[in-house]
Amino acid sequence: FEVGDMCATPFPDGWADIVTGSYALRNAPVLTDALKEIHRILKPGGHAAFLDFSKSPAPWRTRLQLPLLKFWGGLCGVVFHGQPEHAYIAESLRQFPDRGQLREILDLEGFDVVNHRNCFGGMLAILLLRKRPDA
Repeated sequence: FEVGDMCATPFPDGWADIVTGSYALRNAPVLTDALKEIHRILKPGGHAAFLDFSKSPAPWRTRLQLPLLKFWGGLCGVVFHGQPEHAYIAESLRQFPDRGQLREILDLEGFDVVNHRNCFGGMLAILLLRKRPDA
């Protein structure tokens, strides 16, 4: 495992068979830069797997989801860490593309979505991506 800047890794082109991350894409400084870097270091046909919060393309669901995440994130932060440090999740998700927009971005960056599984009513998602062999 390597911890570092996901937008500028020290690895050579085509080095990795798989890249994984939890709550990584939503927290990337610039999403497209992170995806370009992941694409660069993956071997052709390589996979990337991510777990993250997911935003519905339906505005009414987002209007329900974001306040709920802010409340629960803040409460969990206070209970487990003594401060509401996880309340930021709702704001970071507000800025993040919804599921449909994310698929379009992934396609433009040379990834196929192999599997997309929504969890907890779509509040979380597990994404399995594949770098196109010809990309």
